[in-house]
Amino acid sequence: MEQLMDKIKMIAFNYPDIYKIILFGSRARGDFRSSSDIDLAIFSQSESSLEVANFTNDIEKLDTLFKFDIVFINPLTDEKLLANINKEGIVIMERLSNKLHNFKSAVERLGEALIELENSGSSVVRDGVIQRFEFTTELAWKATREYLLDQGFVEVNSPKSVMKEAFSYGLIKNDEIWVQILNDRNLTSHIYKEDISIEICNRIIATHFNELKALSERLNK
Repeated sequence: MEQLMDKIKMIAFNYPDIYKIILFGSRARGDFRSSSDIDLAIFSQSESSLEVANFTNDIEKLDTLFKFDIVFINPLTDEKLLANINKEGIVIMERLSNKLHNFKSAVERLGEALIELENSGSSVVRDGVIQRFEFTTELAWKATREYLLDQGFVEVNSPKSVMKEAFSYGLIKNDEIWVQILNDRNLTSHIYKEDISIEICNRIIATHFNELKALSERLNK
């Protein structure tokens, strides 16, 4: 059964709008028969009927004889059913926890690169720092988006819109630095001059890294 749950999670990760799956019913309560259906509650940012059909079809293609009862949670979902799912269900996939873990790891790798740069001063290491900064910033806004979705926010789909809500919600404190972080992230793909590269790296050292680290710590509380 554990392998089957892993396969379900892998399918879900192919659908960016699906952010949580809960196993509910008899298999979550523990009073199931060996052949009992597998009841799944799917939480998605999208209400697309095509996504529902495609995801359901992918699940039905799994190499198993178990039947699936799939419920896509939406504003019309019965409140009592939803309450029971949240109370008795077992979370088998949550995009938020995965995003937070990846963001935290990226911050740690960026910190290690900064230490290496301090010790060597190499331009090659500096380029590596900038690449890690770009990657970490990408994970920062995506992890923050998942966190905000989990808190009930909607329509947060771009880096700037996500960080605006994060600032309003109190996840980040310094709006000017975060605007600069996003701008520098966009510049990293178009760096052709060494002086610009040095300027960005200096800002990563002076402010950006500490802001990224602080955000990661707040999200992981």
